[in-house]
Amino acid sequence: MAVRVRDMMTTDVVCVQAGASMRTIALVLGRYGISAVPVVDGERHVLGLVSEADLMHKLADGDGTSATADRTKRSAVTAQRLMTAPAVTVRARAEIAEAARLMQEHRIKRLPVVSDPGELEGIVSRGDLVKVYARPDPWVLERVERLLMLEFELPHVRAEVRDGIVTLTGRVRLRSSAVAVRRAVRTIEGVLHVDDRIRFDADDLSPFALHTD
Repeated sequence: MAVRVRDMMTTDVVCVQAGASMRTIALVLGRYGISAVPVVDGERHVLGLVSEADLMHKLADGDGTSATADRTKRSAVTAQRLMTAPAVTVRARAEIAEAARLMQEHRIKRLPVVSDPGELEGIVSRGDLVKVYARPDPWVLERVERLLMLEFELPHVRAEVRDGIVTLTGRVRLRSSAVAVRRAVRTIEGVLHVDDRIRFDADDLSPFALHTD
């Protein structure tokens, strides 16, 4: 089963309203030891994100030559004007690979997690995603074996796990079954790599495979 953002996110999220002052934001960041805070409206829809970097624009000395966005942040007195908007968010039901891609693409360390209607549900950080790779081998092996027996019903396929690397051995009838097993195992939390050594009797994925009705 694929790991979802909702499985890794922090649900006790600190947030501020759009009208929060810069002083309030600074106090919130300092009190909770965080580097950014989501800005929400009255219905907890995420409007933007205020980070320490945004606050730095207020501390920087302007010479009148900065970009319009920088000048706006330097003159801001509320979260609504100081925040970076629109915020990059991720759905709670998304796979963690999607969260990692967004963080990498936008060069950010955390993502507000929202429901389908866009309401704030949590927040996920790079540190949360890294925890996926810290699962012990016995924990991973148990889930791989459960997958093989219950979902694929392949008692002749065996699995070994060492340092997060899963080695699959055994034999199946069709190559497509081996491919499906490999893909499913790769989605299990804690799996770093799959060494697929499963043999098959027929290559039903070959363009030369014969199909009969």
